[in-house]
Amino acid sequence: QLLPNNPMPKTKLAASHISAGDIMRGLDELESVRQLQQTDELSVSMLVLTAIKYQQYGRAQTAIDALLKAEPKNPAALQLAAALALSKQDAKAERAYLEKAVSIQPNFSSAVVALANLDRRQGNYDVGKQRLESFAAANPKNIQAQLALAEFLATRPENAAAALLVFERAYKLNTSAVEPAMRVSQLALYLRDRNKA
Repeated sequence: QLLPNNPMPKTKLAASHISAGDIMRGLDELESVRQLQQTDELSVSMLVLTAIKYQQYGRAQTAIDALLKAEPKNPAALQLAAALALSKQDAKAERAYLEKAVSIQPNFSSAVVALANLDRRQGNYDVGKQRLESFAAANPKNIQAQLALAEFLATRPENAAAALLVFERAYKLNTSAVEPAMRVSQLALYLRDRNKA
């Protein structure tokens, strides 16, 4: 039942349209949700990210502007704005949005990771590495913080051994988690083969 004050049914309907390849119809559904509840993060995030993927930048911008007007200190909204800036290759705006998001919520891991990746893209690998090392040290029991650092380290072969240690640390935080266990195995094999060469 599509209750007027419940965005979830229409959001699910939009998702089904998008997964079936009817992108514009899905975006129209999400837009109708946004007009009723412009601060519903799930539907707005889906709208913005889908619009960016299919280069509907005007729709993405309108949704972001409305969300930021209603909630100017919402870190998730700021990260959506950063994602749109990234799609437009506007690194200056992307950094400004991400830095503002992190200043509001320092433990907002996805924004911290996005900043580190931006550092790397701009040729400042060591800055990004230090950013994630500090974040992981400040959040020693946060598996996502450890995984983010490990994945960042693993982008350079010379840091593979250090990345393995961090992946192992993440695995110990949750031994049932698939991702750290898989990456420990992959890196261990890589290092073994490299040492044989």
